[in-house]
Amino acid sequence: MAERHLLLATYPLVVKRLAGFLLECSRQADFFDRGSNILTLAMDRKDIADYLGFAIETTSRTLKELEDMGLIQRLSAQRIKIDRDRIGAII
Repeated sequence: MAERHLLLATYPLVVKRLAGFLLECSRQADFFDRGSNILTLAMDRKDIADYLGFAIETTSRTLKELEDMGLIQRLSAQRIKIDRDRIGAII
């Protein structure tokens, strides 16, 4: 029960941290196409999880949540179409 409470209490922070990470990645011209709003990730989900201090399951679940919110659209494991304005608004 305490574990679930901790998860619910920290969940908004997880969403914001991952959203902020994606926004920061989109600022790098080598990885982001401004014309199509497509971000090509240089890391896989495990590396992103390690970088942010999350479990890989948390990273995958949070990417799904961002997609459900309409902030991103996963095109492949490495390519994500992002709505930078909306992501910026939540962080």
